[in-house]
Amino acid sequence: MAALKTSPVAAKAGDHMMRKSLLLTVSLLFICNAALAADYIGVFTDHFNGVCDLAPGFSTTATVVHYAWTPGGATGARFKVLPPPGSVLLGFTTPYVTIGSIDLDLSVAYGGCEQFIAIGTITANWAVGYGQVVGADGQPCLMTADCSFDEQCAKGGIFSVGHPPGGCGVVATEHSTWGKVKSLYR
Repeated sequence: MAALKTSPVAAKAGDHMMRKSLLLTVSLLFICNAALAADYIGVFTDHFNGVCDLAPGFSTTATVVHYAWTPGGATGARFKVLPPPGSVLLGFTTPYVTIGSIDLDLSVAYGGCEQFIAIGTITANWAVGYGQVVGADGQPCLMTADCSFDEQCAKGGIFSVGHPPGGCGVVATEHSTWGKVKSLYR
């Protein structure tokens, strides 16, 4: 069998295309990895077990936790907690430096670069429903700062109060009427 001969120009062009394809593939992997590795802040029953299904009524143990997936960790965050309708947030206790209020705009500085941060505990009278950690008022998203103090958007967790465990981040829909929705805000 005769071997195929390729010209040096064709071989060089093939190598160039192979390099471009490899570079494109590696770039896409980095982009996908960065998208999957977004920081996450959620509300849990405590900072050890990762359960986001809280009991209704008065509580001092609901814990806001920041999972910093960025390389090296995070130095701070800016967010707010939207409780279920009818809930009353009474206070927020944290060992970190804060500016603002947890229900409107809370900025927290950790004082160092950390991976797993139990930011603090919420004292509240929880009503049955769903809540979520979201971006602070006037901010485009929930913000975190990496170890270089660069800000990036993070994911906020959904939590439930008085519902059977359904997994963090899952919100079930319920049939309702316009009158029931309006009554939530009276």
